[in-house]
Amino acid sequence: MKVQFQANTVVVQEEDEVAIVAFADDAIQPTEVFMLQCALFEEPDQPVYCERNGQSQGCYDGIQRAELRRTGFRIELNKEGVARLGCDWIEVGFEVDESNFSRLHATLHLMFNHSGVLMDKL
Repeated sequence: MKVQFQANTVVVQEEDEVAIVAFADDAIQPTEVFMLQCALFEEPDQPVYCERNGQSQGCYDGIQRAELRRTGFRIELNKEGVARLGCDWIEVGFEVDESNFSRLHATLHLMFNHSGVLMDKL
């Protein structure tokens, strides 16, 4: 199963040595949310936590491949990710200004720095 949605909210933050990237289809009453989280103080190969619509659909190290485009982010899940998040793919469309895209790009590269999972398709 493939999940697709347009995010009108994109959150990128680094707080207390934790990087978070989140996409939601609505800021007030979301029906689809996809979040990534990574501890920055851990070892360089720290697994990335991914979650879809709450902790009951979340896991560490569930991403096989990720592609960042200027107006979208596509995730292919591995076997663990498929089992925990309930889908094979997640494709999120978004529109952000250059400054926010630069922050998103930098944070995703920081999260996936040593894994080789993230590819830019800019």
